[in-house]
Amino acid sequence: MLFRIRLEKERQGQCTSIEDKMKRLQKHQALEAELAANRKRIDQVLQRGKELHAKHRDAGITSRCDGLYSRWMALVDACAEQSRALEEARDLLTFRQLVERVLSWAHERELMVTAGEMGRDLEHCKLLIDRLDGTKADSSVDEQTLEQINRLGEKLIGQGRTSREEVQQQQQNLNHTWNALHGKLAAYRRELAAALEVHAFNRDVDDTNERIHEKIAAMRSDDYGRDFATVDALLRKQTALERDMSAIHQKLIAHDKDAQNILAKKPPLKHTILDSLKKLEESWKELSQAAELRNENLDKSYKLHKYIDQVKKAEQWAAQLRNKMTSYQQPKTSAEAEQLIAQHAERRAEIDGRQDELHVLHEEGQRLIAEQPEHKPEVQRAHKRVQNSEHQLRQTWEAEKAS
Repeated sequence: MLFRIRLEKERQGQCTSIEDKMKRLQKHQALEAELAANRKRIDQVLQRGKELHAKHRDAGITSRCDGLYSRWMALVDACAEQSRALEEARDLLTFRQLVERVLSWAHERELMVTAGEMGRDLEHCKLLIDRLDGTKADSSVDEQTLEQINRLGEKLIGQGRTSREEVQQQQQNLNHTWNALHGKLAAYRRELAAALEVHAFNRDVDDTNERIHEKIAAMRSDDYGRDFATVDALLRKQTALERDMSAIHQKLIAHDKDAQNILAKKPPLKHTILDSLKKLEESWKELSQAAELRNENLDKSYKLHKYIDQVKKAEQWAAQLRNKMTSYQQPKTSAEAEQLIAQHAERRAEIDGRQDELHVLHEEGQRLIAEQPEHKPEVQRAHKRVQNSEHQLRQTWEAEKAS
């Protein structure tokens, strides 16, 4: 290997162009890699030699190890000397590699800036920002990289070698590209930040819209109660839903205010803000209509089942009063007979006292038939039961009076 280094050194002296030196540098870098690969192996051999010498006290081992060490150091020194001789080529190669890296980096960002993507949604916008400056960005290029290239370029230009014009031209082109891109990147960053605010607003609106549609689904339930108790429970639930609607309406007001503030900044994707507000307005209108319709249907159901409940209570009253009038012991004395007659008169007064209530119940039934003709048979049957109960009650009273 030492012979190869000396041969390369002689050839280097004959090199006149930077291209030749670059070729020599590539070969030299291969030699350096080979040296680095064998350094550990040499150390192991020398260490083994020391161990054998300590064990056997053999001068030949020491001599051979010393010879190996001398030749190794000569090889290392020769490699270092050649490395210094190829410094210009090394600097130029480094300069070219750095320039290529920066230009490649700049090209990727130029493509992003040219595409001008603002993101399909909040996550995509965050991904674009991350790709531009965050954890997914190529962090191998920054202001320090440019400073390193310029320092290296000035060094190469100052040496006045054959590569001077090439380096000068590449340096000028690179700085021009960097400065032009720097302004574009700054503008694109601002646009992405503004777009992120728009996407965040739209996401917030989507969440509110989702809440609205949950309420719409609840309002569109076809359960209006099976009886008076369940209708009453549904009315309480409806009241709670309308409280939720009030909270949502306050959120809509806040959304409108936020939209005005964002639109005043003239951001990108402003049409999506208007679309979101329009969608929200339509959903709110749909919810309001569903709430109004449900209130109407619940009110009808409440009136119907309240009427049915009042009919049942009237029937229960009549049945209980009839039972009282027929479940008594025959009086054994005149005093007991007088007491029974007095009770019978009180029950007649109770029956007469209920006439206004029964009349109101009758009128309520007639209103229900007019307002809810679909329930006419059910209301008529209930009304008929009340009439029958009252008739039977009076018959019982008359029969008991006669007895």
